Amino acid sequence: MLSERFDEAIGYALSAHDTQLRKGTEIPYAAHLLGVASLVLGAGGSEDDAIVALLHDVVEDQGGADREDDIRRRFGGGIAAAVRECSAEDKTDDPGWRTRKERYLDGLAACSASALLVSAADKLHNIRAIVEDYRALGPGLWDRFNADEPKDRSVLWYYRSLVDAYSARPDAPARLVAELSRSVDQLERLMSRPPCPACGAGDVTLIVWGMPVAGDVENADDGVSFGGCIVEETSPDFRCQVCGHGWQTSGKRW
Repeated sequence: MLSERFDEAIGYALSAHDTQLRKGTEIPYAAHLLGVASLVLGAGGSEDDAIVALLHDVVEDQGGADREDDIRRRFGGGIAAAVRECSAEDKTDDPGWRTRKERYLDGLAACSASALLVSAADKLHNIRAIVEDYRALGPGLWDRFNADEPKDRSVLWYYRSLVDAYSARPDAPARLVAELSRSVDQLERLMSRPPCPACGAGDVTLIVWGMPVAGDVENADDGVSFGGCIVEETSPDFRCQVCGHGWQTSGKRW
């Protein structure tokens, strides 16, 4: 069962991130911290792991070395060390986006099991939000990011690299890594389709017309639907799941 230490960590995290919002939204940052802690506990993590999850961004975002010293005094050296491992993207000596990400990826090869679990949960929670927001906003989402240009390809590179880095560790949380990989695949599929020309959303379905052939059913994921066997000259190639707009990209169909 979770003890008063967990309660204290919740209060500490909420205070440290008091006015912080999720990037480009009005969502309190606490939603992310609680989401990551939930994923950690759901993956079998201990109370200490969950506390690291709650505190994983306070050094990086809210105080650097002074904050790390305070965590060590309040929660112990083990938790402070794991939080530091989760803070390899510390921006206090920011060397640039790509270098920060490479430094973080390199650190995953040797970090503790606790930091590895929290890191995987953190990135899974992030990619879930990216996929959800891309569905609603389409390519306009990338304006929120400080990634190197082209931002969309840089973000995709980073999450692909995370999957590879976690997969190289035999003690990585397999279920979280597998879902992370599936979510990255889903994002890439969405990015491969044109955004809605009416509303700009990225939740776009490819419409397959005519009699399905071998492979069509297997490829019918969340981005493919079947339009039927009767194909008209104005039949759309794509339909937006946000506003319902349908459009052609290939002009006349025959």
